[in-house]
Amino acid sequence: MSERAQAPADKFEDAHNEIVTTVEEMSEDRWKAMCAGEERTVGVVAHHVASSYASTFGIAQLAASGQPLPTVSWDMIHDMNAKHASENSTCTKAETLALMRGEGERVRSGIAELSDGQLDQKFVLPAFGPDEITVEFLINMLVIGHVGMHVPSIQAPAACVRSAPVPRPAAPSQWGSQRST
Repeated sequence: MSERAQAPADKFEDAHNEIVTTVEEMSEDRWKAMCAGEERTVGVVAHHVASSYASTFGIAQLAASGQPLPTVSWDMIHDMNAKHASENSTCTKAETLALMRGEGERVRSGIAELSDGQLDQKFVLPAFGPDEITVEFLINMLVIGHVGMHVPSIQAPAACVRSAPVPRPAAPSQWGSQRST
């Protein structure tokens, strides 16, 4: 555990608390509404975020320990997201909140337990391009960034529509170009 790891752990906790509060305060109509920029309902997007905690942090844990990473392409990610949406189209707020709370605490404490050496571990994740990135970058951009990427479409009433969804880009552009430090 390092003092440096506390900053991303706190950032994750803030993002996590924001999405939990948003879901807790959400009406059933809102839960079932389609979101602009998403091909899913608000509820399915919230469940997607909660169910992704384990996989996104799992990649960071593998990289931090120097273990081989799974080969994942954007096509595979989109297929997994579509499968998740299909299999969880009737998810409830209660089950989503339970998943968020359980996985959220596990991820927050896992981030806080990382050493400086683990945060500095460099690796290549092909979905992010050919350049090396650090575990700390991955945590900020994928683990924390994934929550932040979806919160606006879950939160903003103007983002929800009942018409056809807007297609998503091939890769999130807000991840930026900064790679390893």
